Amino acid sequence: MKSNSIYRQFYTKLIIATSLFIIALSFIFYEYARSTIYDDIQKNMLYHAKQIQISSIAVNSFNHILNDNLKINLIKNEKIKDYKFLNYKENGDYFIKLLYPFDLEKKLFLEIDKNISLERELLYSVIFKNLFVLAIPGFILMLLYNVVVSRSLLKPIMQINKKLANMDENSLSQIDKKDLPI
Repeated sequence: MKSNSIYRQFYTKLIIATSLFIIALSFIFYEYARSTIYDDIQKNMLYHAKQIQISSIAVNSFNHILNDNLKINLIKNEKIKDYKFLNYKENGDYFIKLLYPFDLEKKLFLEIDKNISLERELLYSVIFKNLFVLAIPGFILMLLYNVVVSRSLLKPIMQINKKLANMDENSLSQIDKKDLPI
């Protein structure tokens, strides 16, 4: 009975430790995927801002662009010295705004607003749907793995426990404490 409780304690702790490890890996994977997607969007926006600045040498030749996913304007801003990214939500849609220096002497900045709702939906869809579809069979496999591993690791301890339980205590000799090192 005692060996069974040791076994249960061991595989319970093994299941908890493995579950926490899988959860931590899932959060790391999600954060990595999210930051990679957002970094790619920001790099793409910076590239386009540089291309617009190069192609529109004069302020007069700049054309404003406005559609559902992208809005490009020239704005005046006294506070900013370099480019800056801002994230915001408007009417249920998520946006990234880039303020890119166009003409620093006149304090003009290129304002690019990009709708990232589709990318955000895709990220959540891929991560969470696939995570849950894979999590249930993964959890079952983890349980089976933990039961098998805990049995194989505890088998020698259970055998020693069984031998000690069957041993005759009267046949053992007393240990002389004087012979033991202090």
